Amino acid sequence: MPLLGFTSFYREGFEVVLFLQSNRFKPGDTLILCGVVLGVVGSGITAILTFVNRR
Repeated sequence: MPLLGFTSFYREGFEVVLFLQSNRFKPGDTLILCGVVLGVVGSGITAILTFVNRR
């Protein structure tokens, strides 16, 4: 079961990287970097809330 979770997580991450690389040429690096930072912060908050609720 953990292998399935890892595989789906890896696949989603790979798709996001491809999407960001294709968009990098249009708006520029600064805007993409801001979006990546917001996404990582949002994912971190979601992870923390998930672990706190699990207790």
